[in-house]
Amino acid sequence: MPFVDLAFLRKCDLQNVIVYHRHKTRRKLTVVVCPEAMAIIEKYKDMYPDSPYLLLLFKIPSRTSTGSILGCCACITTGCGRWDIS
Repeated sequence: MPFVDLAFLRKCDLQNVIVYHRHKTRRKLTVVVCPEAMAIIEKYKDMYPDSPYLLLLFKIPSRTSTGSILGCCACITTGCGRWDIS
């Protein structure tokens, strides 16, 4: 699975399989999850209960008092070209 698709998986996409729309083509895909991968998903999926995403792979941006974003984390939405993956 491409990284961008993994990054945008939502908790609701996970059933006994992962059903999602491919980020690049928008095609609906169904992926069978092997037991080893499911163990990893189960371990990390509830680390951020308020997030709709299955795995939080980007930092959530913080804002200054003026509302500007400190650091660039979700470059996919901001388009700044910098990545902060941690």
